[in-house]
Amino acid sequence: MPGSPDRSGGGNGDGDGGREERQGDGERCAAALAAGDEADYSDDLILGLLPAPQASGIFEVLFPDGDTMGVMVDVGADSASFMLAPGTQGLRNLLRRRQMELEQGLARRMSKYVRLTVL
Repeated sequence: MPGSPDRSGGGNGDGDGGREERQGDGERCAAALAAGDEADYSDDLILGLLPAPQASGIFEVLFPDGDTMGVMVDVGADSASFMLAPGTQGLRNLLRRRQMELEQGLARRMSKYVRLTVL
């Protein structure tokens, strides 16, 4: 049929279609968490999932691997406070290890003094 994409190539015929090449961060994190290891998210990913800089309230964040984190945000004129309640021990360990970097990243993004607490 004219204009149809060629679907004859690629794959090895067993249906996996290069699964290893497509395995994303979420699947690797899920496998690590299932094995009892710490989560391994980048600071940029974590900061990107947090609520908008001007938003105060209580939120739930869903990570790519399905992990969840409760977030309480209180934004004032000159400062902001974040309380993070991770859903797993691995995520809790990661956030505690990177707490200073996350706090500094939020402060830069918001142009305010930021206090971040991991529960």
